[in-house]
Amino acid sequence: MAYESVEVDTSLTVDQIAKVFRRAIKTADPDAGFGPIEIAEGQPDVYGAYASGKNLIIRWCIQIFVREDGDSRRVQLIILGSSMLGAAWKGTRNSYSASMGRSRAEFVVEALREVEKQLS
Repeated sequence: MAYESVEVDTSLTVDQIAKVFRRAIKTADPDAGFGPIEIAEGQPDVYGAYASGKNLIIRWCIQIFVREDGDSRRVQLIILGSSMLGAAWKGTRNSYSASMGRSRAEFVVEALREVEKQLS
């Protein structure tokens, strides 16, 4: 499984980031599903969640991790995708579209920046 990562710093709280993430994804894909990502004990305070969805034949999945970084939060969006060979090998049922995930991640980043601009 291939992946890409997008990172952004924000002054929004973890709760605000989680709400923006959920709202942005639901706006782009009303049928999207969400779930938590368990963080191993002993790790620094990190919020982790994922969102996933599909259309008729293509599935997508992105993960979000939020870490405290002093007065700001570091948001990392992981875009899961399958290589061409992986998609051919496993078929569309067991593969993820990086381009669809990327568009969802870009939508989240734009929403985070917009909310932060409105609050400042």
